[in-house]
Amino acid sequence: MNEEIDWSLTTWAGSRREQHRRFLALSFREKLEVVESLGEMAALFAPDPRGRGRRVEGEEPTRRGRPGDGDPGGDADPGG
Repeated sequence: MNEEIDWSLTTWAGSRREQHRRFLALSFREKLEVVESLGEMAALFAPDPRGRGRRVEGEEPTRRGRPGDGDPGGDADPGG
């Protein structure tokens, strides 16, 4: 592994530029496939319209308390 590290890619801006460069190099068909797969992924993580949390298969739903019932819903800092 004698490749030189391109340190310009280690910044937020450099990483974003590289993402754009790679996306622009894709064919139109590949871009459509990427957009479709991202849409599918977004649907997996979208809230359930029935108000039951996220629709991720294979995981137990997260239980969150309602505001004011004394349950922070897992958002509290466990360290204090």
